[in-house]
Amino acid sequence: LEKHSEFCLSILIFRFTPFNVFTIFNIAKYPPLLRIFLHVIDMFNLHTYLVVRKILREEKPDLIITRNLKGLGYTIPWAIRKSKIQNPKSKWIHTIHDESLLHPRGFMEWGREHAVRAPNPLVRLYRAIARLLFGSPDAVVAPSQFILDEYNTAQFFLQSKKYVIPNPVVYVAEGFSLPSGGLKAASTSSSPR
Repeated sequence: LEKHSEFCLSILIFRFTPFNVFTIFNIAKYPPLLRIFLHVIDMFNLHTYLVVRKILREEKPDLIITRNLKGLGYTIPWAIRKSKIQNPKSKWIHTIHDESLLHPRGFMEWGREHAVRAPNPLVRLYRAIARLLFGSPDAVVAPSQFILDEYNTAQFFLQSKKYVIPNPVVYVAEGFSLPSGGLKAASTSSSPR
């Protein structure tokens, strides 16, 4: 459970594998009862908290950007808030791309919107804990007003500044042709390396 760091385009990147029963990337392989354990450990992962807190204390970043923390641990916001006590000038921006804080599944399924909008008691508990752990980052960014409205309705990020910044999309329409070499795209995610 070691961490290592590397530079990419002059940006210092820290990587570590958080302690859990299995990774979020192969969750579909496991029975529902074991998935519950993954979600509980993910929400209260002391290992993640300690690793991130140590990094933030040592590096004292001016800007902290988080995105889709499912699988890394919901204790990261707690570590960020603790580090801001030592470095009050640092800013925290959280980007939301899905509904992973509203429902453990992380997405709204067509025809089953009620699972997110009117959740069962366990999901309501999950949501309340996630809301408490995340608190209010300095700013929250969403790719659509729809996603932001879902979080506003669930009373997340009450003290945060909120922004909608659409994902960049290339529209291929009649009369538009791609460059001869095709398109090159890059993306970041919490996917395994």
